[in-house]
Amino acid sequence: MSSTALLPRLHCIRRDIQFNGKGKKSVWKTWKSLPSVTEGFTTASSSAFVPHDTSSPVFSVLEQFTCAMYDSTTQHSKVNDLRQELFPTRVKLMERLSPTQNALLQRVNRCVYQASIWTESLKPVIAAPSPDGFGWYKSDTRWHPIWTTVPAAAVACRELIKCGCKAVPVCGKNCKCEKAGMACTALCQCRGDCEVR
Repeated sequence: MSSTALLPRLHCIRRDIQFNGKGKKSVWKTWKSLPSVTEGFTTASSSAFVPHDTSSPVFSVLEQFTCAMYDSTTQHSKVNDLRQELFPTRVKLMERLSPTQNALLQRVNRCVYQASIWTESLKPVIAAPSPDGFGWYKSDTRWHPIWTTVPAAAVACRELIKCGCKAVPVCGKNCKCEKAGMACTALCQCRGDCEVR
């Protein structure tokens, strides 16, 4: 299948995930640097209206693509692993992180549904199933996107505190975690491999 035939899927993924403000050229360059993405899009295009789960080979390829879009030098192929690496060291705002795996899955399934409609649009009748199961839910008469099916970190955690202490094995006296009465975690610069003074 040609790259042109796969553009609806790529456009939908780029539009929905938004890739940290990166534009079309960055998306295209990353796509071309990962041949497995073309194979994943080809597989997804061959079967319209098939939702994915986290164990799906197509989802795994798109997850790797998402990791490369957020950090072109990463060796991670799982977005949750990438988030754990980027948050304590390079990303100061949560909004600049990649989506979680669960949020990415919802976005990918919405894109599968939309791209399936686009690729089937030349047929006289499209046998489109209900959007339910494709990252959408119905409330009254309207469909709304499902952003994630797991609780937001701000709701699930009392506080998201991380320190910037670099001294291992002992954090400094200005450790934010110590001041909050909490132990350091993997989110901290010290990765939780420290002892508090």
